[in-house]
Amino acid sequence: DLLALGCPRVLFKMKSDGHGREICLEDALGHRSYEQFLAACILMGCDYLPRVPRVGPKTAFALVDRFGASSVSALIHEARNVGVRTPQGYEQAFEDARCAFLEQLVFDPITCEAVPLLKRPSRAAVAI
Repeated sequence: DLLALGCPRVLFKMKSDGHGREICLEDALGHRSYEQFLAACILMGCDYLPRVPRVGPKTAFALVDRFGASSVSALIHEARNVGVRTPQGYEQAFEDARCAFLEQLVFDPITCEAVPLLKRPSRAAVAI
């Protein structure tokens, strides 16, 4: 979920000798926009929404590449049309998960306030 939150670099599988693996958001995005990447991440499953059965990275990115991410409703509708089975209420849950990523707050120990994790365009300006 760290890449989906917009973290530019994520280190994982760190060993005691300091070796691990780094993934850069820019590399993960490839030719896709952040909005398309986020939609695929949500379809694959995240902290805010379980994955859709039989939807892994290949299927999620194929759906987003084929149908886009400009409209959650259209993406879910088209996914259902190609045989992806989503539970009742999935569209709203997907939108809630998307908002959780876009509006993630963290505690700033300097100001003692909750602040946005990353500066992003306002929700109205982000068409997903």
